[in-house]
Amino acid sequence: KYTLSRHTKAVNVLAVSRHGALLLRESWIGNDSRIVVWNLVSGEMIQEIFTPAAGYISAITWMDGDDGGETTFAFGASDGNIQVYERSNDVSHRSTTMSHSGAVESLAWDPVHRRLASAAGGRPHLWTLTQDKSLAIIIISQTEKQPYIARTVHFYDNGASLLVSFLESGEM
Repeated sequence: KYTLSRHTKAVNVLAVSRHGALLLRESWIGNDSRIVVWNLVSGEMIQEIFTPAAGYISAITWMDGDDGGETTFAFGASDGNIQVYERSNDVSHRSTTMSHSGAVESLAWDPVHRRLASAAGGRPHLWTLTQDKSLAIIIISQTEKQPYIARTVHFYDNGASLLVSFLESGEM
């Protein structure tokens, strides 16, 4: 229906809001990493957010809340950071979590328990979203080096369970 043409390089990650009205896309313009918010109903670019990530944005997800899921989002970067943003007229950066030893490969949001899962540094991690919209670690899976690399994370069973896929083994 629309061609979203603001991007000059490959688009590696995107996320559609729960109600399907908004789209998040990472974008590189020159050497700057940005997130662009698109209105999928009208095809208009709503907002462009400069992100101070070191490296490329490697994962992104909407974080549904009391607002209907279209104001808060998190993204992970190749430097291992996860950042939480709240969209408003002045775009508010809420928190940066620097705890991964490698690129953030995948993010998944559990709206029932308000938890974020990440796959980074070869392992899955589980976070809770605090009242001030920062992330607090709940679980870091296995501290010793594992033979397989966690690649993707997904919540299922209304957030009661976490599915993790591993790159080399094909195991879940």
